[in-house]
Amino acid sequence: DDDGHVEALGVHPAEYPSSARATDTVVYEIPRLRTQLSRVPLGIGADTEAPVDLVPSTANDGAPMMSPVDERIAFVSDRSGSQQLWLHDPATGETYALTAADEPNLRYPVWRRDGARLLITARGEGWGHLIEIDLPTHKRTILTSGEEDVRYGVYGTSPGRYMAVINADDGLRELVEFSSVDGHATDRRVIARGVGRHELDLAGGAIWFTRINQPGLFRVDPVTGVEELASSLITPANIDGWLVSGGKLFYIVTHLMGRAAIHRFDPATGTDEVVALLPLMVADLNFSITRDHRHVVVVRAAEVDTDIGAMRLRRPVHPE
Repeated sequence: DDDGHVEALGVHPAEYPSSARATDTVVYEIPRLRTQLSRVPLGIGADTEAPVDLVPSTANDGAPMMSPVDERIAFVSDRSGSQQLWLHDPATGETYALTAADEPNLRYPVWRRDGARLLITARGEGWGHLIEIDLPTHKRTILTSGEEDVRYGVYGTSPGRYMAVINADDGLRELVEFSSVDGHATDRRVIARGVGRHELDLAGGAIWFTRINQPGLFRVDPVTGVEELASSLITPANIDGWLVSGGKLFYIVTHLMGRAAIHRFDPATGTDEVVALLPLMVADLNFSITRDHRHVVVVRAAEVDTDIGAMRLRRPVHPE
């Protein structure tokens, strides 16, 4: 507008707009992407084993997270018509939804270490809360109130405790450990500030996290509070593409040319090695490792296509 006002047009998905000189018409690209979960082998001789799609569908699947005790996998999918949290159990062959939620966006499933419960982060516009699901009963418990804007949550350092990145009043994101009573966070303890994403290392007990304004992966001892730079290998290019398993850091590296790779970094020895060259195109950096460390589950770009859209803008009519 002439006064510099910026207004969202409500057109999505849309990218690379181009406006005509002689008219008020705008054309844009409409990306079409279908994603699937694919299991890829790790280690020596892995190239001889072909990738396997785990739960094929005509919908979009993502956010895979393998169980710490068996071969079950939790993931987010819109295969029912809306985005929900799903569980696939290879032992029975069953794949079923764990939620019937109306939240706009479900993210980051996280298993409890005994495999009996899952956490999921629900995000809306300007808000978020942490939800726990008991798998035997499918009971759904909201752990945080609307006063806590949760970005991402995991299980805490002791039973009945949780950790979450929460937007603070000053705009920074705090990593907070807490208990939950009647849907409210209680007994809060701030662990670090300016945090992007975090994980609890079940092998060593340390908390690993990234910062939103600083490259690198950091580690803090939950008892002493001593914080250190654990690795400089995590950069803004893969700030969400990492996980900690068995005391080691696994992270994904993508390249403009050539295949993406899964790396494994051992903080005890400083050794960094490539454990898989991915023979497929990844749609995002979310991935998971099987409990035996023999396979990685990635989000595969099953179909990539583009349409063209057009719209005519209406200029505001100002009264004389």
